[in-house]
Amino acid sequence: MTRAGASLAIVLVLGPAIPTAAQPSPQARIALVNQDPLTGPRSPLRISVEVTNTGTRAIERFGLTLHVYQPARSRSQYREAIAHDPTLSPILVTPIRTQETLRPGETTTIAIRRRLPEIAQRDESALHPLKLQVESDGVPVTALRSVLVFIGERQEVPLDLSLTVVLDERVLFDASGTFRGDRLERSLAAGGRLETTVAALEQAPMPVTVAIGPALLLQLQRMSTGYRVRAANGSVREVGEEEPGAVRAAQMLERLEALVARGTVETIALPLASPSIPALVDGQLRDDLELQMEGGTSVLRHFLPDATVAGTLVRPPRSLLTPRAIRVLERVGSEGLVLDAEALAPAAEPRFSAVAVSAVEGGRGRTLPAIAPDAATMKHVLAPAPDPRLQAQLALGEMAAVYFEQPGTPRGFALVIGDDDAPAEAVLSRLLGAIRRTSVSVSPRAGWLRPRRATRLIDLARARGDLPRRRLEPRDLPRFSPAFLVEIRRARAAIGQLSSIADETAPLVRRLQTQRLLAESAEFAEREAEGLAFLRSVRRRVALEFRKVAPPDDLSVTLTSHRGVIPVTLSSRAEYPVRLRVTLVSPRLRFVEGATREVLLDRPRRAVTFPVLARTTGRFPVRVLLQTPRGARIAESRITVRSTAYNTRALVVTLAAALFLLVLWGRRSLSARR
Repeated sequence: MTRAGASLAIVLVLGPAIPTAAQPSPQARIALVNQDPLTGPRSPLRISVEVTNTGTRAIERFGLTLHVYQPARSRSQYREAIAHDPTLSPILVTPIRTQETLRPGETTTIAIRRRLPEIAQRDESALHPLKLQVESDGVPVTALRSVLVFIGERQEVPLDLSLTVVLDERVLFDASGTFRGDRLERSLAAGGRLETTVAALEQAPMPVTVAIGPALLLQLQRMSTGYRVRAANGSVREVGEEEPGAVRAAQMLERLEALVARGTVETIALPLASPSIPALVDGQLRDDLELQMEGGTSVLRHFLPDATVAGTLVRPPRSLLTPRAIRVLERVGSEGLVLDAEALAPAAEPRFSAVAVSAVEGGRGRTLPAIAPDAATMKHVLAPAPDPRLQAQLALGEMAAVYFEQPGTPRGFALVIGDDDAPAEAVLSRLLGAIRRTSVSVSPRAGWLRPRRATRLIDLARARGDLPRRRLEPRDLPRFSPAFLVEIRRARAAIGQLSSIADETAPLVRRLQTQRLLAESAEFAEREAEGLAFLRSVRRRVALEFRKVAPPDDLSVTLTSHRGVIPVTLSSRAEYPVRLRVTLVSPRLRFVEGATREVLLDRPRRAVTFPVLARTTGRFPVRVLLQTPRGARIAESRITVRSTAYNTRALVVTLAAALFLLVLWGRRSLSARR
């Protein structure tokens, strides 16, 4: 063969092996549509998935294969199995019949219903990792990893589960009553946090605990009658009571009332303004903390009269807490706490998962029992949800992994959806539905969960003596500045003075007290200027009420004798009778019956008289002081007194001197004559 022929042969052999263009690999997305939360000898596996060809190439000979693995005996094995292919060997690998080709952009839903004799014959209740693998011509394209809880026999000791949902909102209106932005409107709209959470609770009638912020109820009521919203650019939008925002607010109040009226729902009243409890404690405002707690319960009972209120259970707003605050809460009668997972320091390397109820240390030998959720499960509940139904199933798997650690031992488990947590609607509704389906009350033969209210979970832990001690996680918490604390005390003193002048001011006093307590909301510890506006508006309103009462001014009184009476005419524009203290001050008068009078000013004008003795003659001023019964100054004026009365001592001295001079003159006259 010539050299040219050899070269041609090489080209012919090697040419086809060099592609002219790379062929794209098939691409697909698989998402969970539905999965029964329970599987057993009488309950087949039911699972549906949706497969979408997301690539530009058809998936030829499209197939789906089901893998079910050996049980996960620990939470670490469970987490490994849902992250990637487990080291556990499969019990079952079976192909699922599907269509021949899945074209680009095409979506198909595949429903699987299969009994599992391979697992049933093991005669074991366990948590099994599961994988559904999408294949193209036998080559894996993508996979979905889930879990199935197989219950082979009746579970004698179910896992006690407490679910607490916090429904709260920060103070969103300013001192004038105008809402700052549309945050609450968005929360009430479709897909909003409040709408989503309440809708999920409405669909799952089971024991739950709902912690409700009174500030939320007050703001819903304010919205329901029409409201104003200030936009970021400063413009103000008026919303009438017939418009969607106001209607949704009114409907939400009704829905909350119906929800908490269920016998299965326990309610916790948050402190009135959802304050930072440590900020109040460190600011020496323990009395205000008690007012916040009492006010919160009062508001909740007003709006939700049929609620079952857990009076001794406290949900610290935003889970803000310190050891010192724990001691104060214990002294004011608190018997338990509901906290977020991050509020507690990690437990010392436990053999099993941390228990749901622990004794949280407050220092000086003090503790309070506290419910805290399982952090790993909450990550599934709260994480962004590309596949929300799968997330709910994986959260259920976390609970099952805890249960199967010690299936014959009484244990508690907790979930807490906190103040700002916003789980996706599909995650929350699916999870609550799965919890209900797996509860012993709905599935007596196969249920392994027993939903409990929070107070009951604490009582059970106490009865078992199962309260390991845990410490709070150190955190940088906001505090009120000294200047802000001074303004709080000034506003409190002003309200106290107002309440002393009339019983009829009680409704106004309550409103001003609420406004003052709203200034202690947790967010105002970080944005004090907005809180100061509330406090100063309280003092301005008290001053306005005081200005309705006035003493006389530019009045002259003439005393024509040594003894006389000074009349003081008081005027009032108040709509209620006013109790006052009237005091006259003058060193040139002696007040026969005292210089102070307690007066009930129950008409527009009233005269009060002060009997006096004039010490001198001439013109001089008399100060008129108006005070509250507690001694706060309301107003002051002056009366001019002109005394023309003679002075007895001066007259006697004058006459004596005249007589002496007369006698002296007489003697000198007699001497001169002689």
